[in-house]
Amino acid sequence: MGRIGRSFREGLDQLHAEDPELRREFGRLGPRYAVIEELIKARRHRKMTQAQLAEKMGVTQGVVSRWESGKYSPKLETIAAAAQALDYRVDIRFVRERRGSG
Repeated sequence: MGRIGRSFREGLDQLHAEDPELRREFGRLGPRYAVIEELIKARRHRKMTQAQLAEKMGVTQGVVSRWESGKYSPKLETIAAAAQALDYRVDIRFVRERRGSG
């Protein structure tokens, strides 16, 4: 049993170590969840509610809620529109994988 107060990241790292299939699936979906996390952080930083962001974007609060819950994956254009509504910009990078030596 884990210690009390263990962070989400520590728990996730332990699950990844124990379950290679989970690790692969999380790797596949990781970018999706990273975008969702950044959207939520930006909205909170601007002290905006989901309803306020939705109004600024011309969508319903339910749509923003579905993005933030991960139930729906918005298109890149929609992500850029959300960023613009929050006075941010989207910055996409390709990061080379490190695979063993050689």
